[in-house]
Amino acid sequence: MQKFDLIIILMLFLTTFFILSATSGHYGLAWDEPYNFQPAIDAYRWLKLLFTHPTQAISDTAITQYWFKIHEHPSFSKLITGIMHGWFAGIFGDLYAFRLAEFILFGLLIVLIYLFTLEHFDRSIALFSSVAFFLMPRIFGQAHFATTDIPLTLLWFATVFCFYKGLASTGNDQQRWKWSVITGLIWGIGLATKINVLFLPIPLFLWAQLYRRKEYGTNAFCMLFISPIVFFLTWPWLWFDTKHRIMEYLFFYAQHKFTTVYYFGKMYLLVPAPWHYPLVYTLTTIPLTMLILIGIAMFTMIWEKMPNAKFLIPNVSKQNQVDFKMLILFNAMFPILLQSTPATPKYDGIRLFLPAFPYLAILAGIGFKYLQEGIKIIISKQFGADISLPYISIILSIILLVFPVYHVIDSHPYQLSYYNQLVGGINGALRKGLESTYWCEAVNCDVLRYLNRLVPENGKVRFLSFSDEVVQWYQEQDYLRKDIQCFSSEEPEYYILHCRQGFFGALEWYLYNTATPIKSFGYKSTVPLVLVYKNRSKYTR
Repeated sequence: MQKFDLIIILMLFLTTFFILSATSGHYGLAWDEPYNFQPAIDAYRWLKLLFTHPTQAISDTAITQYWFKIHEHPSFSKLITGIMHGWFAGIFGDLYAFRLAEFILFGLLIVLIYLFTLEHFDRSIALFSSVAFFLMPRIFGQAHFATTDIPLTLLWFATVFCFYKGLASTGNDQQRWKWSVITGLIWGIGLATKINVLFLPIPLFLWAQLYRRKEYGTNAFCMLFISPIVFFLTWPWLWFDTKHRIMEYLFFYAQHKFTTVYYFGKMYLLVPAPWHYPLVYTLTTIPLTMLILIGIAMFTMIWEKMPNAKFLIPNVSKQNQVDFKMLILFNAMFPILLQSTPATPKYDGIRLFLPAFPYLAILAGIGFKYLQEGIKIIISKQFGADISLPYISIILSIILLVFPVYHVIDSHPYQLSYYNQLVGGINGALRKGLESTYWCEAVNCDVLRYLNRLVPENGKVRFLSFSDEVVQWYQEQDYLRKDIQCFSSEEPEYYILHCRQGFFGALEWYLYNTATPIKSFGYKSTVPLVLVYKNRSKYTR
């Protein structure tokens, strides 16, 4: 790696971090965030106790006190979020401090995408892949919230990164063992982040068995023996009554409730959405130019394997490494296929298979390179001109990335509601019966300021298809006036409808389809995401 690449890495990280920081306050609280806040504070308090009174900290009493709340979630996200909040809440305020760890981890993920791609392709692919990932609107939106999803995606990617570097052919024995041990450590931390990463060895070992059969033994050994130890040591909740608590943890996710979802105009109640839900959401939430590049990459990867095929990129041996491309493809497809299985809950758009998207971005980068080389060959043959490749790369990058940039800006701060032109954009998705929003973030500061002005003293409001914990946090933190009665059993003066159609009941559908709101918040006033109604009809459930 050259000095110039170090400059690029620093710029990628800082640009990512500062853009996320600058836009953090534009988003409301996500559904899952308040569940994580108090456990993160407790984890940080326990960590401080560990440094000051270690004997007391490792007792069953202290561990139960600090780790019992939301104990079904492992430790890593709690610890990193708690540390950032503990250090910076007094400077930046609670919400930004809680989200700060997410911004750092997402910046590291962007850097890792660059490094991993650079090692096997050239700088143009590496840079395009990193930027493409950042400019996927739903990924951009997701990166703002203090949940387990981005940490999971980072650790999935980092494990694959280290696994590849730990193969026998990648260096001497000392280097290989170093990376194998790091693989074990990283996957162990991943296990202590979210249960989804438990399935990572399936695509990883399957790929290794097909392409590097004699080279991955030390990696597998470290993952099987080091990772469980790391998982156990980094999650204090397991240190007592270990067997029972591990079984409780596994049983909790095995019995995870199906979440109601609205999909192409149909409500799926207590049953999973159809198997194609993850595939459809993948195809309809990636900007179209990136989707085309992914298609080019996949088509060319298949074409390369045909007998007597001529590569589109000639004389570049690194770019024709089928095994590495297949590693990218395996990890791009596996999370989507896993989410497509009949018994798997399917909801929240792409959130539950986010680990696929860094690899989809790399596929877009590979497609970009194929297209770039193809254009150069065509120009050379047709016009006899030898155009410098960097010029083609710059012009093509601008053409292909201007639309994702536009979509990120155009949908801001509602990127989690983004759909591409395959379904007619956000407006077309509404007409086709896809959920408009799902995670509460559309109830942002604009909505809360409006309610604070609108509702009279001690007025009653009712939030619909919305998280009670989010409302409570807003009132505790004075984002929403404390005198406003949000949980009264009496008839409210105002309804605030969060347009997650999957959670609509009779009252919600009545308001949505029949009543006239006094205020609408959403995408360009054409797709409502939050609607405010004055309770005139006294319609009841």
